[in-house]
Amino acid sequence: MGSTWSWSPGVGLLERAAPEPRGKNNEMLIMIGIVASLLLGLLKIFLGVQVAFIILIVPFSCYLIFEPRQWPQVSFLLFTLGVAALPVPYAESDFGGKSPEEFLYWAVALSVPAACALAGVYLQPKREPFWNSLPRDVLLPTLALALTGIASVLYGIIRGGVQVADCLRQASGLAVFCLYLLLAFKLSFSDRDMERIFGTVRNIVLLYSIFYVFYYLTEISRIHDFVRERSPLLFFAGLFASITIIRMLFFRSRRNLTEVAYVFVFLAASILSGSRSVAVSFLVTAAIFFYARYPSLSRKMVAVALLGVVFLIQNPFNLEATSEGSSSPIEQIVYRFITSPTADSSYLGRISEMVSIFRVVADNPVLGQGMGASLVWIDPFEGEVESPAVDTGIGYILLKAGFVGLSVFLWWSFIIIRRAIRLWRDTTRQGWLFVLVCLVFYCAFLPFGPSFFQFSYSFWIGCVVGFLLWKIRSAPELAAASFGSLGASLQS
Repeated sequence: MGSTWSWSPGVGLLERAAPEPRGKNNEMLIMIGIVASLLLGLLKIFLGVQVAFIILIVPFSCYLIFEPRQWPQVSFLLFTLGVAALPVPYAESDFGGKSPEEFLYWAVALSVPAACALAGVYLQPKREPFWNSLPRDVLLPTLALALTGIASVLYGIIRGGVQVADCLRQASGLAVFCLYLLLAFKLSFSDRDMERIFGTVRNIVLLYSIFYVFYYLTEISRIHDFVRERSPLLFFAGLFASITIIRMLFFRSRRNLTEVAYVFVFLAASILSGSRSVAVSFLVTAAIFFYARYPSLSRKMVAVALLGVVFLIQNPFNLEATSEGSSSPIEQIVYRFITSPTADSSYLGRISEMVSIFRVVADNPVLGQGMGASLVWIDPFEGEVESPAVDTGIGYILLKAGFVGLSVFLWWSFIIIRRAIRLWRDTTRQGWLFVLVCLVFYCAFLPFGPSFFQFSYSFWIGCVVGFLLWKIRSAPELAAASFGSLGASLQS
C-alpha cells in the first residue's frame, strides 16, 4: 500500500513510482480499527450487541465532523463491524417478509457517519459547487437520474395503496447513493487519496473474508451441513477479487504471490457463500478486461467459451440434482454452481418474477408502479408470493421507474463508463482502473440484484462516482474512448 504504479512513456513496461510516505492518517485509521473492535467487544458484554453498536457509532461519527476526509474508510469499517456483529442468516430471508432488523443497524452505520462528515464539509468556509461545475454531457444524465428518482417516489405516494414509509424505505438505497456521491465530490480527493482509500477498504474486506472463511468452515465441519450468511460484504469480496486480478493483468509488477493469495481469499469467501451472482459478476468483469488487454487472444477464448456453454446446455452430466438434495456440505456447495437451470429454484423464480414485472410494466410503461410498490408473482416452489423486494436490478428499475427510469439509467451509465475509460486511458493511474472495474462489476451484477439501488451496495458505487465526477470537473475534454482502447493504450 506504500507505493503506486505509473506508466512511463516510451518504455513499454509499467514502472514502479516513488514510494508514498506513510502519513499519520494511516496510523490513525489503524488505531480507529483497533479501538472500534475493542469497544464493540467490551460494550457487547454489558449492553448487548445492538446497543453497543449504536454507542460505538456516535464517537466515530462525531470525529468525522472534524476530520471529514477520513469518512470513506471509517464508514466502511463501521459497516463491516455491523455486518460481522449483527449477521443475517440466509434462512431469515423469506419471500414477502419484512426486512431483517439488522438491516436498520447496517443503514445507521452508513448514514450517520456520512451525515456527520457532510456537516463537517459544510462547516468549512470554502465549498465546491456541484451542478454548476460539471460538463453538460455528464450533468444532464446525472440530473435526469436524480429527477427520475424523485418522480418515482412522488408517483408511488400519489398512486395510493402504499405507505409513505414504504416509499421512503425502498428509496433509501438511492438516497444513500446520492449522499455518498455528493460527499465524495465535495471532499475533492486527489488521485493518491483515492488510491489510498481503495487500498484501505480492500484490506478491510480482506480481513472480513478471512474471518468469514474460517468461521463458516468451522461451522460446516461442526454441524456437517452447508450454512451461509446474507452478508453484503461477500459482494465486495467478489468486487475486490476483480480489482486485484485485473490490476495484475494490466500492471506487470503487481503479479506476485501476495496478490494471488488475496484473490484466493476473496474468491474462497465468495464461493463459500454460495453466491452464484457474485461469481458470475466476477467472471464477466474479468472477461471484459481480459478482452481489452488481449483482444486477439480473447476472440479465441470467446469461441471456446461459447462451445462450452452450448455443451453444458445439452446437460451431458444429467445435472438434475439440487443443493438441497445433496448429502455433504461439499456437494451442496458444488451443486449450487453446477445445478441444471431446470432444477434451480432461484433461476426459475427470477424468470417468473421478470415475467410478472413485464406484465405490470406493460400496463404502466412510463414510471412503472413507483416506489413503495409490491410485486405479486408465482414462485415455482413457493406458490403465489407478494414481495416489495425484487431480485434483479433491471426488474427493480422497471417496476419502480418504468421504461423512463431504465432509459435514463442506461444513458447515465453509458456516459459515466465512457468518462472512466477516458481517464484510465489518458492517465493509466491504477485508481481510475479501480473506478472502471467497480462500474463494470456493478453493471454485471444488475441481472442478479439492484446493485446501484440497495443501500448495502449503493453507498460504495456512490462514493466511486463521486471520485469520478470530481475528476471530470477539473479534467479537460478528452477524446472518445471504448473498451478496445484500454489494451491498445498499454501496448502502444
